[in-house]
Amino acid sequence: MQPLLHGSQLAGHKAVVVGAAVSGQAAAKLLAVLGASVRLLDRNPEALTPEGRMALAAYKVEICLGLTQRSSSRMPTWWCCRRAFR
Repeated sequence: MQPLLHGSQLAGHKAVVVGAAVSGQAAAKLLAVLGASVRLLDRNPEALTPEGRMALAAYKVEICLGLTQRSSSRMPTWWCCRRAFR
C-alpha cells in the first residue's frame, strides 16, 4: 500500500493558512513539508512568538500578520504581500 502523504505531494502548489494559533502553525508546517509554498495569515500582529516565527522560517513559511492601511479602507495583510506570492 502506498503512503497517504509523501514529501512532494503538493510541490508547485500554493497554500494559505488562516490563523496562526497552534493548529494553524501545524497546518502550515505540514503543507510546507508536503512541498507547497505556504502563507500564514492572522489579523493579530502578535499572534506568533519569536520562537514560532523562527520555527516557521525553517519551513520557509511566509508570515503575514496584522492589518495594513490601503487608501481609505482597511485591507488585510494578505493584500500587501499578495504580489510576492504570485
